[in-house]
Amino acid sequence: MASITPPIKRLRAFKKLDLPPYGSEKVSFSISAKDVAFVGTDLDWVTESGWFDISIGDKKASFYYTAE
Repeated sequence: MASITPPIKRLRAFKKLDLPPYGSEKVSFSISAKDVAFVGTDLDWVTESGWFDISIGDKKASFYYTAE
């Protein structure tokens, strides 16, 4: 359980793709500790272990992050 409840959705990065109608393109990306960090109760940036969801359009995936 997180020490606080961070915002439900946060935009971390984006790249605009110019696709033709019904076109598709394979994309890849990396997620760093900075991407799952949030401001804690002491007003410092922290990361905590837990489940995170990623949404891209109507697609969704979950991963477990282990804080060091």
